[in-house]
Amino acid sequence: MTHEVHIVTDKGLNEFSYEDEGQLSLHFFMLMLMGSLLGMMMKTFVRFYRVEKSLMAPHPIIVMALFWQVVSICLQMVHLWYYASNGHGSTLADVSSKLFHGLSEVTMSLLLVTMASGWKLKY
Repeated sequence: MTHEVHIVTDKGLNEFSYEDEGQLSLHFFMLMLMGSLLGMMMKTFVRFYRVEKSLMAPHPIIVMALFWQVVSICLQMVHLWYYASNGHGSTLADVSSKLFHGLSEVTMSLLLVTMASGWKLKY
């Protein structure tokens, strides 16, 4: 015999605890913020490429890191939507979100390390 217990809040509409109530709106705000930052970086890279005709710039790496961060936030929101409806969430979306977030952090860290070692000064 198995039992499944569901504790719901907000008049039975979702399964978030009171501490987690604002997570979905916070992730939506972060998605809008990172998405606009990604758009601005792509715009500055296109402007840089038209003038310099070179891909050797920090712009493509920053755009990649921001893109992976936006994908991570989208997947986390999918997980939170599933969690709000069934109390379990989507394991695939949650794990994928964490992987893309880590990939974004590693990419940005490597960019900062290469710039600190003189990448734009030597090459």
